[in-house]
Amino acid sequence: MPAGSKPPARTKSRGSRNQGPKPKLKVVVRGMPPDLTQQEWDQTIQEVWSSPVIWSRFCPGNPKSQPPLSSRVYLSFKAESDLWDFNDRFDGYTMHDEQGEVYTAMVEYAPCQKCPKRAQQPPDAKEGSIVRDADYLKFIDSLSVTVQPTVQQPTVPPERSLHDIPLLLDLIQKKKQKAALAAKKDRAKQAAKQNERRAEAEKRARASKEQADKSNRRRGSKGEGTKKGNEDVSKGSQKKGERKERDLYVPKPRAASITPGTPITIAKKPQGQEIKIAKKPQSAKPELAALQVPPPTPREAPAPKPKGKTDRVRSHGRHPIR
Repeated sequence: MPAGSKPPARTKSRGSRNQGPKPKLKVVVRGMPPDLTQQEWDQTIQEVWSSPVIWSRFCPGNPKSQPPLSSRVYLSFKAESDLWDFNDRFDGYTMHDEQGEVYTAMVEYAPCQKCPKRAQQPPDAKEGSIVRDADYLKFIDSLSVTVQPTVQQPTVPPERSLHDIPLLLDLIQKKKQKAALAAKKDRAKQAAKQNERRAEAEKRARASKEQADKSNRRRGSKGEGTKKGNEDVSKGSQKKGERKERDLYVPKPRAASITPGTPITIAKKPQGQEIKIAKKPQSAKPELAALQVPPPTPREAPAPKPKGKTDRVRSHGRHPIR
């Protein structure tokens, strides 16, 4: 190719021009009951259609949504004639749900005519080769042989003593020694406490004895004082008796004033006569002379204020300054 020349434009082959549009072979079935399941769909499609299908996909509905979502199915056929036959048989097919409502199926072209392609896997070379495996054959033979179960007798462990384990003996001895020391300390503490209690009891007994001796001494000294006190009390009672006799003593009348044998008369109030008691004359009170009160003097009217002059008032506004 010379320099500066453009490469020739690519032209489509004649075969591609003559092919034309591809036929639509994928359909979608709508308007089916929302509670339709995969098993119920397989049973209905077997009743209506028996030819094979290249690809199919079932999409369940949702009866709980508002409004309920109906179920749908995508199908792909090999030839266009199979598609038309399916459309004639299934378009307008009536179906019922659990509540008895009627649903009419509608067959339409799918908006997307593509289908997922599955890669063809090569056949497995090891498929069925286990029958010829030596380990598998041995396993099969071992299953056919009956083996008697053997019962194992329980083994009794040998008896052991403490003498067989010297470490345990040392630990036991140490523990016993610790326990003996602790018991000894406890006894010493208890003995010391008992001695303290005895000493305190002896102290208390001595103190109580001394107090009793002091109280006996005080009582002895008080006994002598009580004897003297009793004597004083007896003397005082005698004096009181003498005083009472003096108070009750009535003196005898004199011989000069009253002669013996003359009766004593007492003046009595005469009956039917009133005794007038002379009252003390009241002293005449001097009458007070009337006081002369002078008449009130009239007050003079205040002088009028001159016009055109204002009174100055202090800052606090109580007393004017003229």
